[in-house]
Amino acid sequence: MLVLHGEVEGAFPFDRTGLEYGGAVVALRDLHLDEWTYVALGHYHVQHSVGPRAWYAGALDYVGPNIWGELADDHAHGLEGKGWLLVDVDGGTVERRPVPLARAVLDLDPIRANGLTAADVDGLIAARVAAVAGGVRDRIVRLRVYDVSRHVGRELDHAAMRALKAEALHFHLDVRHPETERTVGIGSPGRQTLPEIVATYLAHRPLPADVDRAAFVRRGVELMDAVERDLVGG
Repeated sequence: MLVLHGEVEGAFPFDRTGLEYGGAVVALRDLHLDEWTYVALGHYHVQHSVGPRAWYAGALDYVGPNIWGELADDHAHGLEGKGWLLVDVDGGTVERRPVPLARAVLDLDPIRANGLTAADVDGLIAARVAAVAGGVRDRIVRLRVYDVSRHVGRELDHAAMRALKAEALHFHLDVRHPETERTVGIGSPGRQTLPEIVATYLAHRPLPADVDRAAFVRRGVELMDAVERDLVGG
């Protein structure tokens, strides 16, 4: 039996925006799966097989740095909730055993606020929350709201937002500006958004040899997005 904590090449999601798994990357061919009775993999929190008798068992709860990405990955693999694996190493069977979550993790359907008033957005937020079976109390919840102009963001019912955050274990209201408000003129041919300007600058900034430039650029863009969301969402 082989036990390995690391990233099997090609096993993690293609879109890794905001996901920093780290760890050693191992090519699948280097594992020589046919030489092992079972390969138990750890590090990636989404339960799935990478080959015959080779599985990531997954985590027992959403505890990673990006639980929303992990939740989406679970759904992409047809999983609801978390669990562990019961393996018959002689027969080669693998059985999923679900584990009740200590708390529900919900990513609500996003809202597109282009052209809407603050009252319209407040109403849609309230409707999304009201549609949650059992409510949001003691749950971890995210609601993304796209294309919120700055003046609409200032006029939202922030008292209602604070009440939601107090009711839920964690309520992340992710309010985002439209791209047109994040645009700055640069150069004669056209315009770039602020994240694009940051990405361009960081992509050419001198770095120590041991710094992963792609991760460095991605982190800078994420921080820019976070600052802008904080300005609107409070």
